[in-house]
Amino acid sequence: MTQRIEREMSITHEEFRRVLQMAFPETGSFISDDPAVFNFEDGRVRVVLSPQTTRSIGNLRLPVTKVTLEFGDMAEEEKKRFVERFNRSFQRGGG
Repeated sequence: MTQRIEREMSITHEEFRRVLQMAFPETGSFISDDPAVFNFEDGRVRVVLSPQTTRSIGNLRLPVTKVTLEFGDMAEEEKKRFVERFNRSFQRGGG
């Protein structure tokens, strides 16, 4: 059974791939690039990116990408570790 998490992120495809590869260097090269599929611990993660769009807020233009994370037969604890690491890697500070 495939478990799925969907997020809308303010990020370009290029930046997303760069951060993902830095966040999970042990995955080496991806099994495939679009969608990105790689092994994490004893499971497999598939990352699907929607077409990149732009959101306008006044004069501000932000990239928008819908990101879908699909987890195959991954144990719940592995999935939790992946999501926590994913979230930390894409967290942005402000202020």
